[in-house]
Amino acid sequence: MIPVYTRLLLLLFTCIACKAGAQDNFQLSANRPAMSNREIHTLIDSAIARATAQSDTAMPMFRTALGAAIQNHNIPEATEAYSHIVTLYNNRGEYERAYTFAKDVLRIAEARNMKGMLPTIYNSFANRFQRTGQYDSSMAYYYNAIAVIENDTPVNRNSLATLYTNLSGVLQIVGDYPNALVYLDKAEKITRQIKYMHLLALVLINKGNTLNSMDQLDASIRNLDEALAIARKYNFLQWKHLALSNLGATHHAEGHNKEALRFLKEAISLKGDVDPNYQNTNIALLGKVYLALGNYKEAESYLLQSISTAEQKHIARDITEGHRIISELYAATHEYHKAYEHQYRYIQLKDSIESQATKHDISNLEIKYRTAQKDKELIVKELQISRQNAQIKQKNLWIVGVSAGALLLAAIAALLYSMYRSNWHQQRFQEEKFRNLEQEQEIGQLRAMMKGEEKERIRIAQDLHDGIGGMLASIKMNLQAIQDEQPQLQQLAGINKVSGMLADTVTEVRKTAHNLMPDALTKQNLRGALLQYSENNSNSLLQIALQYDVKEAMPKNAELFIYRIIQELVQNIVKHAGANYAVIQLMLHESSLSIIVEDNGGGFDTGRATTGAGLQNIRKKVETLQGYLACSSVIGKGTTIHIEFDFLKLKNL
Repeated sequence: MIPVYTRLLLLLFTCIACKAGAQDNFQLSANRPAMSNREIHTLIDSAIARATAQSDTAMPMFRTALGAAIQNHNIPEATEAYSHIVTLYNNRGEYERAYTFAKDVLRIAEARNMKGMLPTIYNSFANRFQRTGQYDSSMAYYYNAIAVIENDTPVNRNSLATLYTNLSGVLQIVGDYPNALVYLDKAEKITRQIKYMHLLALVLINKGNTLNSMDQLDASIRNLDEALAIARKYNFLQWKHLALSNLGATHHAEGHNKEALRFLKEAISLKGDVDPNYQNTNIALLGKVYLALGNYKEAESYLLQSISTAEQKHIARDITEGHRIISELYAATHEYHKAYEHQYRYIQLKDSIESQATKHDISNLEIKYRTAQKDKELIVKELQISRQNAQIKQKNLWIVGVSAGALLLAAIAALLYSMYRSNWHQQRFQEEKFRNLEQEQEIGQLRAMMKGEEKERIRIAQDLHDGIGGMLASIKMNLQAIQDEQPQLQQLAGINKVSGMLADTVTEVRKTAHNLMPDALTKQNLRGALLQYSENNSNSLLQIALQYDVKEAMPKNAELFIYRIIQELVQNIVKHAGANYAVIQLMLHESSLSIIVEDNGGGFDTGRATTGAGLQNIRKKVETLQGYLACSSVIGKGTTIHIEFDFLKLKNL
């Protein structure tokens, strides 16, 4: 047997429209033969098996089971039988008979103190008022039903999810889409946890409809597709019809009217008992789609049929929407008198349904419900506090003895903790001290390495300048003297070419010597040295620009350290990049010095290991000062090297 509310609210469309006339009173007969609970359960299962194909036969079976279950005070079976009876009435479009029947059952349930049936009956009333456009009354009954369930222990999550879903429908109608999604998310979470597939399908349909109203069409289609898949798998006829209809509406909203027509026609072709309300909504949608496709004759036929049915069944929403759409149709066909009549009727109905007073009442109901939830939580907390106080009074004598022992243990624990903290702090201090020593040692090694490198650079620069440079200068002078003594040699093209090459070599040797031993750093600051370096290395093939935004001075060691890094990066560009433009940027922001060297050369694949040691050497130097280096390169689009240092660490270099 399915638990109390699992099947009692399975069919959420137990809505009822006012229809004058018919009565269907339900009374308990004193002469009714007694039935066991097992017999009642078997009778309900037999009625369910006949409900789809032989609803006329199933109805008296459900009514018999309901009467017997009420006599036995069997709330689960009574609630399930009641739910199926109301569903059968609604599927026939006999909303007034369903409403009369629901009022009779409510009277009997209250007289017999069968509180467990109330949420299902309240749900029927709420759905009825929702259908007729009385949204404040509808929400009042939904909140009453939710309150009854939430006060039960344990809470019946099936019924709660059902009511959350129905409540979201009212909020969606009045345009409160965010709150509608809140309740739908709650319902979806519950139904997925308990694998209640029948209700999950409806939750997803309502969620898709709400998202459609919020113009989130992709999300709407995802939810509706999942709902349709579930309905097809488990053969949920009502939800299959509703999912197809809503998919048609969403595709229509996207402008895909031919796709929308396919879904709507499949929905209307389904065989079996489908709530007339759902059928009528589908007919109205067909009218909208045909209107969008320019087939005015078909559109008029479907729309007039929808309005007529809605007026007969008192379906307020379909009446209002039908007048609005058909007014657009008559305007398109230049029948302006008819268009005006329907537009006027639409405005009257819309003002009535969506009046500020109605929205205000709904808002108040929402506030009252949330306040009641808070009050309930406070009562539960007060009860817990009362129980705890009683337990405390009973244990006072024990507490005195335990407290004394606890104080002693606490003192010992405090002493041990103090010793632990002292040792921990001392250990942390030693570790920090050791790290600082390691860092100082690394910086010292870096200073020594820089000093040794600079000495070696100076020696090589002097050898180049004074030795090789001097010898090349002498060769050039001797060659020039020979040319002066032997004028006929000047007519030889090779002599002039050799002379030019020799001059270029002398210039290159001097430039290399200057780069190895930058006099600019000893005569001016880092900015001046980098500017001179950029100018010296710029030519017709490569232009180097400098952007320097560092206001604070640095010690010479730091300037030399940065100069050498930039020098090596620029040399990599000259040798390997094939670039015609490069830029050097230095910026100081707060305590961080940022260095960026960028070119527009050929780039390289950063994912492949490089054989050169240049970038690895730079990375080691940066890591010594706990700096940051990142290299980004795209083949054919150039390379960017980004380095950052803590400015305080540079000052201590």
